[in-house]
Amino acid sequence: MKKIVFSLIIFCVFSCGTKASEEQAELLKKEVFKIHDDVMPQTMKIEDVQASIRAKYEKDTTLKTKGMALNAAMQAATDSMYAWMGTLSDMDKMSADEKAKFLLIQKTKGQAIKEATSNSMKEAEAFLK
Repeated sequence: MKKIVFSLIIFCVFSCGTKASEEQAELLKKEVFKIHDDVMPQTMKIEDVQASIRAKYEKDTTLKTKGMALNAAMQAATDSMYAWMGTLSDMDKMSADEKAKFLLIQKTKGQAIKEATSNSMKEAEAFLK
């Protein structure tokens, strides 16, 4: 009898923990995909912005160094975005606990990518004025 009660208690503890982990993972997943949805439209514009920057510094070679640096920063942000997106599919094979930990890390990475993308786009807009 004691073994049955003990087994039920253990089962309840793990079931509750799993439920909390699943809820946390789902919340983090929404936050991570919100970051993705905020950054992706900017990422899709980067190629056109880079072409505009290139055209400007080809007309005025004194702007070439700054223009090339801006294009490199935007390319780095784009590359980071696509690499980050590729890692998100890894969570499909994870337990709820692993997924929550993974998504917390991915949220931090996504926020950094969002900031880098936003900053490079602001600098590009200023350059193109």
